Amino acid sequence: MAAARRGGGPQIQPPTEDFSSPYYLHPSDNPDLQLVSQPLNGSNYINWSRSMSTALLAKNKILFVNGVLLKPTEDDLLYAAWIRCNSMVVSWIMNSLSPQICSSIMYLDDAKEIWSDLRDSFSQCDFARVYQLKQKIMSLVQGDDDINCYFTNLRISWDEYKHTQPISCSCSPIGNASVQLPNGATVSITHIGIEASRGIVIGRGRRFGNLYTLDVSSESNDNQGSTKSLSSLSVSQSVNANSVVHIDVWHKRLGHLYFSKLKSMSETLPFSNKNHSLCDICPLAKQQHLPFNLSESVANEPFDLIHCDVWGPFLPNTNHGYKYFLTIIDDTSRFVWTFLMQNKSDVQAILVQFFNTVLTQFTRKIKTVRFDNVP
Repeated sequence: MAAARRGGGPQIQPPTEDFSSPYYLHPSDNPDLQLVSQPLNGSNYINWSRSMSTALLAKNKILFVNGVLLKPTEDDLLYAAWIRCNSMVVSWIMNSLSPQICSSIMYLDDAKEIWSDLRDSFSQCDFARVYQLKQKIMSLVQGDDDINCYFTNLRISWDEYKHTQPISCSCSPIGNASVQLPNGATVSITHIGIEASRGIVIGRGRRFGNLYTLDVSSESNDNQGSTKSLSSLSVSQSVNANSVVHIDVWHKRLGHLYFSKLKSMSETLPFSNKNHSLCDICPLAKQQHLPFNLSESVANEPFDLIHCDVWGPFLPNTNHGYKYFLTIIDDTSRFVWTFLMQNKSDVQAILVQFFNTVLTQFTRKIKTVRFDNVP
């Protein structure tokens, strides 16, 4: 008892030796640890972030990535301990990334900054993945699996679909603000857009016809503002959003409009000069061909005849690496199915899956498949 008390009070243990402190590092903790089994590859961010958060919670280091435990000043007694623990968390995060993604955050030193950068890059809604999940849920059958395996696969797909949703945005009214359009007109701004998932101001403006006018002042780009301080973001000065660009840029912006008509709009759209270059897209896109022969032949029943066509590769690829798509059209109903593919060789597996889906949902067998010059 006497050894536990000095000067009439209990002995205070430093944070680096306190097991419950986030500054404590276990002897088994080292920079080579891999906390999750599946590294982040860009398409599995939801599963990766949940697994990584659970691992950091178990290591008592989640405070270094969620912004609660910020970097102290250099004269703080815990500065060295924070640097050591932050470097450890940074190493753990890098070990859980694919080589390509790891190289993109190699020069970021703060664990919170790396965590936020990965969230901003990969947490956005991927509509291609949403489509794939819908197709997977629709075509999932029990087959030879038992009920537990079938229910587990169905629940995994539903859980991922539930968390792969677009980021919602809400608007709040602000004070007087205005923006000048390229044609010289000045319109007022009445609302601020807020990203609901993080409470970050992503822009301010209002809908003017079919155009959303944006305030480009420095205050609108301040991502540190919170919902509580929205009322302090109002501005009274006008913002000049006008810019003078080359006529070729406006030619592309307006859907490759004829240059003769574009030059007549020079008073509304300020051109740096009216000398345009030769557009290599217009001759290819506007050339004409002879019409196809009309065909009035229609199958008698649905799925008696289906038309299939493969298109691609297209650029840029989707986030999941899809660069082809297969379209299937029923000759009777003209209903269209579209399937994304990473390789042309995926056509066979998709057709087998499609045949099974038709048999399961419509109790019909496809009689004839027609392809157009398939290699």
